[in-house]
Amino acid sequence: MYKLIKNLMTDQIVAVFRYEDNSCIPFAPDNTDYVIFKRDVSNSVDINDSNGTPLTNQQKRDLYATLP
Repeated sequence: MYKLIKNLMTDQIVAVFRYEDNSCIPFAPDNTDYVIFKRDVSNSVDINDSNGTPLTNQQKRDLYATLP
C-alpha cells in the first residue's frame, strides 16, 4: 500500500510513501522502487491520497497517466 506525498508549497504530488517498509520513493524513472511503484499502480494496488483517502480505480488510472 502506498500514500501520495504532496509538496505543501505547490500542492503537487512529488513522491510516494510505501507503508510496507516506511520508504519514501521519489518520482525518478531511474529509481528501482519507483519502477516497482508504477507496476503496482498498473496492477491496482491500494493507494491513498495525501490525506489518507483511498483512490478509486479511475483515480489510479488517471495518476498512472501522469507519471513520468
